[in-house]
Amino acid sequence: AWRRGDSEAAALVAERDLGLAAADPRSLMAAIQAHLLWRSHQGFFAVIFWYLLLGPMAALAYRLLALATEHSQLAGVRERAAQLQHAFDWLPVRVLLVSFGLVGNFVTVNRVLLPELLNWHISARQLLAQVGPAAAEAGEAKVEDAGIEQLDAVEGLLVRTRVLWYAIIAIWTILG
Repeated sequence: AWRRGDSEAAALVAERDLGLAAADPRSLMAAIQAHLLWRSHQGFFAVIFWYLLLGPMAALAYRLLALATEHSQLAGVRERAAQLQHAFDWLPVRVLLVSFGLVGNFVTVNRVLLPELLNWHISARQLLAQVGPAAAEAGEAKVEDAGIEQLDAVEGLLVRTRVLWYAIIAIWTILG
């Protein structure tokens, strides 16, 4: 819808498909970038990280925590799962952000990441939303064609990061 220049339809699609609502198109674009980064981390990078580090049971435990956080009907279960997921996310998100620095804008990633690197209280989602667009050199969220270019830049960053992780895993497998 954004490619067609229809920001109202894009907002409706984002609300329907992603559950994202925003006051204006600029904040909606920032929310979509953050959502894209978070889904990539939660659905791929963190799972692969825990699988490689501790095996399939750790990866399964991470995914179950993510699903419990997202879909639990009980507030206590959802809150406890969110706390455990925060602990599970702390290390992999920082490894992912260092990877962003290697395949994206290294200087900008260091400038944004270093003050928050050891901060336990910042959520993985918030850290990704700060560092991801900076690494992709997307800048402040825009709309229309510039917004589409920003989303493409973030997606390109994620693809390059996946390739980096694949290469590291291949080398680790060969040498191991």
